[in-house]
Parts: sequence; C-alpha cells; structure tokens
Amino acid sequence: MVAMEPTTVEQLHSENNALQVKIAELSAINKIALMLGTSLEFEEFLDQFIVAIQDTVHCDRVLILVQDDQETVLQYGASNFKLPGDQQANLEGLRLGTFQPEAGSIVDDWGSGKSVWGNLNAGEDSASIKWLLTHLVTDAFFSIPLRAEDRLIGAVIIDNKPSGRPLETTYQYWMEIISGSGATALQNARLHHKTVRELADSMREMYIL
Repeated sequence: MVAMEPTTVEQLHSENNALQVKIAELSAINKIALMLGTSLEFEEFLDQFIVAIQDTVHCDRVLILVQDDQETVLQYGASNFKLPGDQQANLEGLRLGTFQPEAGSIVDDWGSGKSVWGNLNAGEDSASIKWLLTHLVTDAFFSIPLRAEDRLIGAVIIDNKPSGRPLETTYQYWMEIISGSGATALQNARLHHKTVRELADSMREMYIL
C-alpha cells in the first residue's frame, strides 16, 4: 500500500483560496443570470445589464453597444453616465461597421472574440481605438465583445471617466467571467424585441387594410 503524503498547511491554504475564487466566480455568473432573466424588454434589459456589471466589476461608467436590426453596425445601446451636451449626442450617434471590418481594427478584434484595452497615454497607435477614445471622451477604457453563435452582437466598454481612477486589471478578469451570460441574455432580449416589433407592424398593417 502506497503511503500518501500528508497535506501541508500551505496546501490547504492554497486549495481554500482556489475554492473561494471559484465560489466568487460562480456567484457572479449566477447573479448576472438572475438579474438579466427578469425582463426581456430591451431597454429595461440594458439598464439591468449595466447595474449587474457595476455590481460585479465596480467601475464608474458602462457603455453597451448593440447590433442594429440589419446586423451591419454596432450602435449606442445604453450607458449609466451622460456626457455634457453635444458630447453625449455625438456618443449616441456612434456607429461601428461590422461587415468586413478593417483588419486589426477594434471591431475586427471584437469579431474574433478578443478583449481590447485602449489608453491614450500609452502611445496608442490604433486609429480605431484613438477614434473611439475621442468619442468616449476618456483617456482609457476596457472593452469586451458580446458574441452569440460565433457572431458579434454587441460590446461592453467600461472606464472610470467620472472619477478619473485608473483602470484595474481585475476588470478584464470579471468581465470575461460574466460576458458569456450577458451575451446569451442580450441575444434573447434582441430576438424578443424584434418579434414584438414585427408583430406590432403586422397589426398596424391589418388595421390599415
């Protein structure tokens, strides 16, 4: 019979820490699923998604971009922080083409499932990231794509514009954990919104006839 090595205090401590991390991850995923499962109304869903992200990541600003009905661009969906006057109008008019995006652009990276950091003070040389930093009126951001069935259906951009706090590397960790649940919920909300709108259009046509 082979004798098993005794478990050391350090091993127990390491295993306990790993277990605590796993519990925190599962708790975050469950919280997102519960919060986003309460409504399929599109605007309400986006608001709940923002709250869920803030509760999990603890960043200042969350901006959600969503795919348009023609599935050719990502456009402004919702945000928890309003910029002054024309700056907000400019942000709400944001459009990022998703059909055959330029190689190496931020949309190209999102389309292949990559998270993207943008930092104006770090010698940023990507034209698309510089352009987005200008529209966001911020010096730095973290972004993550929302994908369903291997297609880009949205993106989440977070920063600390209001407070000016530096971005934390843990933002990427938590956003990557919850983005899968968020993307699934976004796709369900989009399909529900599209169905309701098409039904309303059909009812109007019947009324006219």
